[in-house]
Amino acid sequence: MKGYAAQLWLISIFLFFLVLQVVLLVVCQVLNAMGPDKLKDLSVQLLTIYSVPLSVIIAGVFAKKHDPAKRDAIYYTAVVLAILWNVLLAWRTIALTLAALGVGEDKAKDFSEYLESVSKASMFLISGMLAYYFAKAPEGE
Repeated sequence: MKGYAAQLWLISIFLFFLVLQVVLLVVCQVLNAMGPDKLKDLSVQLLTIYSVPLSVIIAGVFAKKHDPAKRDAIYYTAVVLAILWNVLLAWRTIALTLAALGVGEDKAKDFSEYLESVSKASMFLISGMLAYYFAKAPEGE
């Protein structure tokens, strides 16, 4: 499906996981698991990681006409890849929050290093999907 519905689903997935992770980081800071400077640093790091996919998505939404939506295998594959990439980042944010609540152990420094390495190494999961849905002109144009 190369339509507006796919774009809305994909932007919703990325925004949901970004907001979820920032909220969880705020919870960690409120529970005194990290200081305000570390919260700022990790929030900026998350925004930096999400800036490329979200800028491609937002530009794609505004840059082309919207064709009727149909749900096919490509659509479901794109949704699964978007969720997978976001879960790869979000699970560690959840682990950090649980550690702040006293369940398990995690450190903000380790979390930062995880974000840096995993976001770069896993970009292949979403780059093709983003190009397909947001950079390619609709058929017939």
